[in-house]
Amino acid sequence: MSTNQPHCVYAETTKDDAGDWSIEMSNDSGSCMIHFPMTIRAVPGPCRAPLKVSDITFNTAHLSWGPPSDDGGSKITHYVIEKKEAGKTYWTTVSSQVGICP
Repeated sequence: MSTNQPHCVYAETTKDDAGDWSIEMSNDSGSCMIHFPMTIRAVPGPCRAPLKVSDITFNTAHLSWGPPSDDGGSKITHYVIEKKEAGKTYWTTVSSQVGICP
């Protein structure tokens, strides 16, 4: 966004704020009002249980789960898989681009 363009930030939105919005702008030359649909996007909910682990080998495992009930207002395109090893205090990324299976 250019700093030379007018803009408005509404930082404290919730999904309940979605719907038809309007904004009025004015200056010394006059004013105008525009109406527009507002879509609120948020973090998706957790994946649906159960998490299933199968085909376990020394280096791999097959994971499956259900999609979240709430997609946050946007299509889910991929998942990030992380692991936390026993005795560790942090998580590490296993894969950051796990695709969606049909």
